[in-house]
Amino acid sequence: ADGVEVSGSESITFNRYKGADVKSKTATERAAAIAIEGDHSEFYKCTFLGSQDTLFTRGEHEYFRDCRIEGNTDYIFGQGECIFQNCDLVWAGYTDKSVGGYITAAKSEGKYLFSGCNVYGTSGMKVGSGYFGRPWGASADVAFVNTKLSSESMITSAGWTSMSGNQPENAKFKEYNTTVNGSPVNTSGRVSGTVKGSASGLDVPTYLNGWTPYYYNYSATPYQPVVINGTLIKDLTVSDSENAADWSIYSGFGYGSKLFGDRDFTAVSVPSSLNGAEAIRTACDSKTVTSDLGYFTAASDITVYTAVDSRVVSSGLPSWLSSWTNTYESITTSNDLTMNVFKKEFSAGSKVTLGTNGGSTSCVNYFVLVTENEPEPLNGNLIRNLKINDRDHDEAWSIGYGLYDGAQIFGDRDFTISGVPSYLANAETIHTSCDSKM
Repeated sequence: ADGVEVSGSESITFNRYKGADVKSKTATERAAAIAIEGDHSEFYKCTFLGSQDTLFTRGEHEYFRDCRIEGNTDYIFGQGECIFQNCDLVWAGYTDKSVGGYITAAKSEGKYLFSGCNVYGTSGMKVGSGYFGRPWGASADVAFVNTKLSSESMITSAGWTSMSGNQPENAKFKEYNTTVNGSPVNTSGRVSGTVKGSASGLDVPTYLNGWTPYYYNYSATPYQPVVINGTLIKDLTVSDSENAADWSIYSGFGYGSKLFGDRDFTAVSVPSSLNGAEAIRTACDSKTVTSDLGYFTAASDITVYTAVDSRVVSSGLPSWLSSWTNTYESITTSNDLTMNVFKKEFSAGSKVTLGTNGGSTSCVNYFVLVTENEPEPLNGNLIRNLKINDRDHDEAWSIGYGLYDGAQIFGDRDFTISGVPSYLANAETIHTSCDSKM
């Protein structure tokens, strides 16, 4: 902007250019994803992404349920009476160093309640131990009740820390029943007075104080998984309800194929063995889901190829792919990414589970390709490497020894022959499928 100069603590020293690592600690800048000023605001199953100062609360009453809020420093901050119920509180982390952060920075006006929330770090990023919060206002009022940590290291032993001269022991900080995998965490090192022996008065109805948000008792219509069929892929069931509409199956994968239903990225270079494959076009936004994305049944003997963002591979391949074979081949994309290809064979009728991409937002989701396995050729004494192109009826084909009156001539019929010429007696015979006539 003309005439604008930056100085002091607000100086911007990081040079941003195409390919720059904007998720490093060095590149961090303050940027709120949302500032909420309306009274009685509600958010249900919403995602808020940022690093520092992600979500600013200023409305007098706010209610969040089943939301994902991600950041590093003071990523929930402000004032107002705000309730966060069953939300995911996610350390965004950095690419270059493990640095602890602060979930909250609350002012003295209002209070925060976090009830039944999960705290974990972004897969593939470097995450350090952080704090539940620090007091932006001297009498900040924040309570964490029935919190589930992915590991005890998600929160420092002190739990809370100071801010701008305001000390945590003077604030109204409260913690009750923090667990890891159902077991209580060690709270012996917490700031004095913050660990409570009872949750009395620390429940959602008390904090609502007569207000009943629309989404408080809301029960969505049970999700009916999307089921999609292809030629080799049968009954693809997408478990990710939020992004299922962006999944599809298509044939003829190759250069220019659109990779995701919610992005315009296309394939640029493709290994020759995968040209023409049947493909599952996933949703790129399914990358944030930490559970299985779906499953399907193999319609015949197939090889399934999963193309995974190289950044995910380098930071740790999702565990469900540990039994898959690295092909050491890759697919490049129109947005300059490299997708490493892993494969696994499945027999007809078997279930193929498509697991999580890891939950990281610093990547794209995987996509899936499927090819049909060539059946083993048939061999006799005189007939070698007989390949059956009719894949629908190949099981009825065989090689027999000895042609004689009464011999069966088709593998899928009871028809027999008579009057075999003497010069054909005991000939080696190919028993075809009668239905191959189609």
